[in-house]
Amino acid sequence: MNEEQETKKIIDEQKEWQNQQYNPGYWLGGKIPPYLLRKNKKLGLALLILGFFQLILMVIGFRAFDIGQIALFLFITSLMIFAGYRKLKGD
Repeated sequence: MNEEQETKKIIDEQKEWQNQQYNPGYWLGGKIPPYLLRKNKKLGLALLILGFFQLILMVIGFRAFDIGQIALFLFITSLMIFAGYRKLKGD
């Protein structure tokens, strides 16, 4: 597939999503925004940086949190790092 066809496909997918985004049957049926399906290095890198930054902040302020807050922070941080890695990898 050449670059022009790929660009047209991306635009068509985005138009379809924009036309159907307020139709609950469309996105509840498993459709997600097309930009989430493609490899996106900028978004992946941003998620990784934010995840590690949040981890550093949590370690610095470790004594200020109780166990529930620490567990929530670790969960969110691990999701951000995992999502960033997946976006960089292209899965």
